[in-house]
Amino acid sequence: MSVINITVAAELGIRSLVALQRNRESMTTEELSSKLGASGAHISKVLQRLRIRGFVQSVRGPHGGYAIAKDAKKITPFHVIVAIDGMGAFPRRGRKCTTGGYEVMVNSISKSVVAHLKKYSIWFLAGR
Repeated sequence: MSVINITVAAELGIRSLVALQRNRESMTTEELSSKLGASGAHISKVLQRLRIRGFVQSVRGPHGGYAIAKDAKKITPFHVIVAIDGMGAFPRRGRKCTTGGYEVMVNSISKSVVAHLKKYSIWFLAGR
């Protein structure tokens, strides 16, 4: 029984947004790949998903790359995880307890994790 299932892609999405916020300028997939220690192909796929969902924008030109498209104070890790992995990342969320105390505990932990993921913004995680 999982509390949360965050994929590597969702983690890279969060870390990419934090890096973009810290940099405050656009970054190429190569720069992000080097900074995050992930393959350029994987970073590119993650950034494409984030672009489609409006979290980042592509910047053209000699200093192009990707930049945050929304106010980083309004983006939370929860938003990014749902954008990349969908609500399936939170299998226990809203589920009724049928097996007693253990399931009650797991549901409580799941709600707590979701609350924390919604509490902190990318802006906060980037060191403001």
